[in-house]
Formats: sequence, structure tokens, C-alpha cells
Amino acid sequence: MDLTHFITDAHAFFVDLAAHNEREWFKANSDRYERLVREPGIIFSAALCTELEKLTGHSMEAKIFRIHRDLRFSKDKRPYKTYQHIGFSPAGQANDNHCGGFLFGIETERVVIGAGTIAFPPETLKKFRSMVAREEEGTELETMISQLQQKGARMEEPELKRVPRGVDPRHPHAELLRRKSLAVLLDLAPDQEVDDPVSLYLEKASLLLPIYQWLHRLSSTE
Repeated sequence: MDLTHFITDAHAFFVDLAAHNEREWFKANSDRYERLVREPGIIFSAALCTELEKLTGHSMEAKIFRIHRDLRFSKDKRPYKTYQHIGFSPAGQANDNHCGGFLFGIETERVVIGAGTIAFPPETLKKFRSMVAREEEGTELETMISQLQQKGARMEEPELKRVPRGVDPRHPHAELLRRKSLAVLLDLAPDQEVDDPVSLYLEKASLLLPIYQWLHRLSSTE
């Protein structure tokens, strides 16, 4: 399948969906969703897994997140997500020791390419904080993030307003210790056609590889 128009076509679909986020509209446009979003997304994911395996040296698997929103505990009853997110992580990585992978997202405002995790499992969070608290590993991660931010990368704000109990609030890596997740993101314009989305993603993933490698060390940290 030719993926030249994958990003722009999927982006256009989600812009329209954001304006008509209702089941009747989605049903009438389900064929468009299948042709422009879901099917090319599957092809893209499989091709990128192969390339990420070469880049990381790890067998990778992709997870395409479902488009239906979980409405059970939400006051917002719009039924569909207005974006496509795909996660790439080492194959067979146990959920209780998940230390992150790569992310690809087509959203209404941007295309997102990232490395990291949106939530550390409890045991992995303990390991993360332990590594960050050590001067060498913490400084190494801070330096990586700073260098990527100089190239346009961004991060969400830390989840905690204060450092965890028992940590000196003046710790040199206090900002990292306030995090319960760590994801470094690069944003691209969503309305520019890309001849080869797989190669584009791989180029950006290569920039983010040091973050992936640092986090992957958590899987072998006691």
C-alpha cells in the first residue's frame, strides 16, 4: 500500500470527526475511516516495527489504540477519539516492568513522534526514581532531555507538585523526581504530505533513541 497520503488523509478525517463527533456521522464515514486511517495504520505499524527492531536491537510490537472513547466515568460523552495513536514497545515486555517505547500519533493539531511512557507501573517508577536520584544517571538523562529540547522537543508538566516524601526539594533532579511518567515528544505539521512516513518516523526516532535506551535500562535495574 502506498502510504504517501496516509498522514494528510488521516489528519483530514480527524479534523472532520472533531466537527461531527457522533455515531451517525461515523457510521456514514466508516468506509473512509477504514481506507484512510485503519488499514494504512496497520501497514505503517508493521513496516515500522521492522525498522525499529533494526534501530533498537529489540523485537518490537505495535499497539494501535482503539478509536472509541471509554465513556463509563466521563462527563464528556463524545464517542470517538479525534486522533490515532500507535505505541511501539519491546515484544513480550511484562506490564509490571514496562519501561517505555516509541509513540506515533496523528492529531488534529499535529503529528507526534515520541519516546518514553505515559505511566510507569509502580515497581518501574521506584526504579526510575532510584536511577534519577543517582548523580551520574540523573545528569545523563537531564542532559539528553535538554539537548532534545534545543531541537524542538517538548514534555508535559510533571504530575506531582512536590518531590516524593523523603526527597530533598532542592535535589538537582527534583523536576524529574516529580514525574510519574516520562515522554519526550517531537511535533510535526500534520498537513504536509510525506513520501515515506516510515522513513520520516525512523529519522525522528533515531534522535529519541537515547531516551529509549536510558529507560530500557530500568528493565534490568534491581
